[in-house]
Order: sequence, then structure tokens, then C-alpha cells
Amino acid sequence: MSLVTQVSTATDFSKITFLLVDDKAFYRDMAHTALTRGQAKNIEHASNVDKATKIIARLGRRIGCIICDWDMAPAGGLNLLRMVRSRTLPTIPANTPFVILTGRADAAAIKAAMLLDVSGVAIAPLSFDKLIKTISNAVTRAWTLKSAEHYAAVQLVQSTKAAPPPGTISKSPQARSVLLKDGAAHQATNQTSDGSAKPAQPQASARKGPIVDEPELRKVRMSNLARVEPGDVVARDIKDKDGKMLVSIGTSLSTAIIERLKEHAGGHPDSYHLWVGEWDK
Repeated sequence: MSLVTQVSTATDFSKITFLLVDDKAFYRDMAHTALTRGQAKNIEHASNVDKATKIIARLGRRIGCIICDWDMAPAGGLNLLRMVRSRTLPTIPANTPFVILTGRADAAAIKAAMLLDVSGVAIAPLSFDKLIKTISNAVTRAWTLKSAEHYAAVQLVQSTKAAPPPGTISKSPQARSVLLKDGAAHQATNQTSDGSAKPAQPQASARKGPIVDEPELRKVRMSNLARVEPGDVVARDIKDKDGKMLVSIGTSLSTAIIERLKEHAGGHPDSYHLWVGEWDK
């Protein structure tokens, strides 16, 4: 995928709260990075429609734009778009800007999205600059909202995915751990099908991390190492240049782990970037 770094300095998303909905962490990360280059400060992540509706119920009108994949299971982005447009979700305005971001173009799905008055469609591969332009056009586009009945009657194109619903645990989850050679405590995790983490029962020698039912990472963001703090949770595996695991997803960063990462960064924490978040309690 070709990604360019030239972004218009006039782009300013700083006053908009975005909701990214995709079962593929790669596309959420791509959109997140594009938004931060557009000066966005408030970005929420959801790995499926059910989790997205919970965030919408919590934030309501504060959400200024939704960016969502259409091809998810069991419910896709078109379902969420229809719920918004048909006033099924009372906490959010029916005319909230809604962008479809997908790596799989489908003519029938795009036609259905247009009937649902989607604000914009971005089909990967695409550059950051093109994605930002699509989002900018979506949040400034003027259009006339139709009746709830019109949107409720639109026939949807369902997901063709054969994979289990996002957020479910595979039958044979693979344990993953923090691999730091200084003997620092480590936390085993189970990898879910959408790349999010669910804490497993800690080993006897491991320091216990947060144990919650169906945890979800919130406020996921890219940060340089100089700005992370103890208690921040690793949102993407941290590996060295050879692909060797350093710290696994779901690990709560301690002071000792942060210091070891700074040593690994060669004393230049400002140039070392990682994805972090916090547990939704």
C-alpha cells in the first residue's frame, strides 16, 4: 500500500470526535494515523458494530464522524450506517458524517451505501492524503436527510466473510508474553480474531494485569516512547527490527519495561513510536 506524507496544512480535525469501526486493526491504524496528521485529537476505536453502538450510546452527539468498514461479520458497516440514518440510535444525529473505508470494493455494497446517503467512500490502497481529503469532504458535505422509513427500506449487502464474528476467541488461542531479558514481570494474553487482546490467566511468576470480562482497549493512539506513562497498555505488539517480540499486546507498561524500551531505543525515546491505550473498565 502506497502511503504518502504530504497532508494539507489547512486540514484541521482537532474539534471533531471520530469513531473508527473495523475488524481489521491495520485499517483502523491507517485511518487513525491519517486523522492525527489532520490534527485530530479525539479518536475512538471499535472492532465490531456492537462495540460501536455502545460507544455511540456513551458519547452520543459528541461523535462528529464515523469511519467504518462495510464487510464485517456478523453485522457490517452498512447495518451501522442504516441504524444511524434511520434514527435507530437516538443518541446520535441521523445526518452524522459517515465514511466507508474498505479494502474490498463491492459494487452492490457501494450502491446500498449511496442509497443510505454515505458521506464518502475510501477504497484501499490509497494514500493518507487521499483518505484525509475523503474525510474532509465528508464532514463538510451539505445534503438533505431523507425519512427514517426510506433508510429502513434499503436492502443491505451482507458480509461474505466466513470467519467467526470479531471479538470471539479462537478454539486454540496462542499465548503470548512480554519478552524482556531483564527478568521484568510478563503478562500472557490471548489474541482475538480482530487483533485485540484478552488477558489470559496469568502464570504464577507473572504480575497480574487487569482481569475483566471481554475487555476493550479505549483511546488507542500512537505515541512516542518519551510520552508514555506507567499503566499505559500496549495496543500493538512491539517488536525489534528483526521481528522478535519485545512486548506483547495487552501488556500494562511498568516503569521497568519503559526503561528497558528506552535502552532498546538507543537513548532516543522521542524517535521511538508505539501504540498504546487503556482498558475500558
